[in-house]
Amino acid sequence: MDVNSRRAMTTLTGADLLAEANSWPLTGRRAHRVVHNTLATLEAALEDIDRDLHPGVKEGAWSTVESRTKDLLATLD
Repeated sequence: MDVNSRRAMTTLTGADLLAEANSWPLTGRRAHRVVHNTLATLEAALEDIDRDLHPGVKEGAWSTVESRTKDLLATLD
C-alpha cells in the first residue's frame, strides 16, 4: 500500500502521513488530528498489550513498531 506515493515504510515520515490524509477529503486541521490521534492510540495500545498473548510476535517486531510510532509522533509535534 502506498502512503503519499511511498512504499518503503522505513522512509515514511509524519509529513507523508499528513500529505496522504490531506489527499482525502479532510481539512488540514482534521488530517493532523486524525493522524496524531491514530498514532497516539497505537502508542498507548502498544504499552498496554499483553505480549504473552501473542507468542508468535518476536520482540524485534514489537520494538520496530514502537520506535516507528514514537518517531512518527515526534515529527508531528
